[in-house]
Amino acid sequence: MPKHKQHIYDGFPPELVEGASFDGELEIPVIKGTWNLTPPHFLCPFSRRGATRMRDEYICFYEFDLKFKPVIANAANYP
Repeated sequence: MPKHKQHIYDGFPPELVEGASFDGELEIPVIKGTWNLTPPHFLCPFSRRGATRMRDEYICFYEFDLKFKPVIANAANYP
């Protein structure tokens, strides 16, 4: 049995979700509204955003939190 504790600081500023509504036991954010969205053809993970030459890609944040910690910590620098 390991004798160390794992400490994770996600750096997420809670004011980014101020006024949001959450649902269920897991408190999943509720996205309100109806949109006619077309899914993108290509998703690029945030951590690899500079490694592709595709012009019509969308950046995806579905990856380990520490890989996009700079955005969470400095959201104003990423318009």
